[in-house]
Amino acid sequence: MNRYSDVAIVLKRKSFGEADNLITVFSKNHGKIKLLAKGSRKIKSKFMGHIEPLCLIKLSAVSGKSFEILTSSQIEESHHELKSNLKNLPLINLICEITDAVTCERLSNYQVFNLITRVFSSGLWGNKPELISLFYFINLLKFLGFAPNFHNCVKCDKNGIIFPYFSYYWGGVVCQDCIDSYPGKRIDEETVMILKLVNSSTNKIFSIVDRLHDKDTKKSFKIISDFFIYIIEKKPLSLKCVEEHIY
Repeated sequence: MNRYSDVAIVLKRKSFGEADNLITVFSKNHGKIKLLAKGSRKIKSKFMGHIEPLCLIKLSAVSGKSFEILTSSQIEESHHELKSNLKNLPLINLICEITDAVTCERLSNYQVFNLITRVFSSGLWGNKPELISLFYFINLLKFLGFAPNFHNCVKCDKNGIIFPYFSYYWGGVVCQDCIDSYPGKRIDEETVMILKLVNSSTNKIFSIVDRLHDKDTKKSFKIISDFFIYIIEKKPLSLKCVEEHIY
């Protein structure tokens, strides 16, 4: 049997069989892994409380016939305070669901792991949850090779002008002259500005966070969430709840 240890963040947990759970984690060294936690639904299970979504855990596992088997786990960070704020839960669930949808099993990506742990530890969840979620999704696109272009027209490479459209097909802003090539979504100048700031540097975001209007941040979030729908070719289940809360 192949045995290994790693550090991982729990993305999803679902019941399996009579007393087990099947969990999906994103780990530091092995990327996304699905693990069978045997007996974890029993009251006296050693995994009780260790495999909840958002928990950062140290784990040990072995390769099984159908699934990899979780043999031990230890909580490093439960993120209890983050989960206890009900306003954050729709966005947190969306982050976990989209991360699961766009990443491949057993493909390590330290940048994505570092991004997840950094975002779930951010202090911005208290007053700007849409902004920190937007930061996460734009950087996730970058680290997976889908980085959107907000600085020049993705068709003709013009820059220094106002871009009135965002094309999901081309993956970036499009000028008025090129929009006939492929349909795009209308986008205003303030939304483009926020997307540029979030895309360029976290320090800039933190320095101007109090000056960003929630309305513009939500419009920017809508552009990026729709881009993910285009990429994964379906609407995440948790996005409906997010739309009810922030739009």
